[in-house]
Amino acid sequence: MNARAGHEKWPPTAKALKIYADARHEQRQAGRSSKSAPPLDMARLVQMADACPDTLAGLRDKVIAYVQYYTRGRRSEGAHFRVASVEPVSDDLLVVRKWTSKNDKQDQGREYEIDDPTAIAVIRAWIEELTKRGEGAPHMPLLRRVNKGDNLDPVSKKGWGLTPQAINEVTKRMAVRAQLDVAADVTSQGWRAGVPSDLGALGYSAEEIKDITGDWSSTQQVEKYRKVGRRRAGLKADESRRSRAISDLHRLRAGAHPAEAEGGQER
Repeated sequence: MNARAGHEKWPPTAKALKIYADARHEQRQAGRSSKSAPPLDMARLVQMADACPDTLAGLRDKVIAYVQYYTRGRRSEGAHFRVASVEPVSDDLLVVRKWTSKNDKQDQGREYEIDDPTAIAVIRAWIEELTKRGEGAPHMPLLRRVNKGDNLDPVSKKGWGLTPQAINEVTKRMAVRAQLDVAADVTSQGWRAGVPSDLGALGYSAEEIKDITGDWSSTQQVEKYRKVGRRRAGLKADESRRSRAISDLHRLRAGAHPAEAEGGQER
């Protein structure tokens, strides 16, 4: 906001960044690491979706899961989706549009193509329910609060169908209901990490994931997600020759000469 108003370097951040860096250094020295939300990858998404009840609220929960996963959505972005954000292109394809996002400095928006048959069916069913209740106009919020009577609550005076905080709370409840192994640590930030973690498990590099998704300006955060995905799949995060050389050391226990290790060379 300040940059858009012509104040790119205000307020000054140097002191705040130093305090943050010092605190992080003290945390590392004390043997503590910063804790991030576990990724809600496809395996966990399926668990959470399967545990949803056959109710209007359950259908809404599934929509949150699929839309947030496939758009790598922040909670604030999910709360801003409108019915018009979803374009049915064909029976086998939906396009979901973000009108703006944190990294979209020029407000150009982003499009996400979804061809997952289950996700398409869930999102279509939800929009049909909104339309039947007279809440499916293009300008209406896509995600809505559902009350205990399994009916839609009115849109708030500020235009929220579901607030960012509510999306986070729904995500946490879904994790508990599905009895995820990481339920205690789940937040809605996990949806953003899901796709890059899954792509990492499939063998894509951080640079490739950044290019495929287009959601990150650097590979720093993507690499963290990639490593989590690899290790969650029981695979080493580092596949370089250097890493393979370290792995070969256990051959020495069996009496093999280092030169016999795969890729090894006499020196």
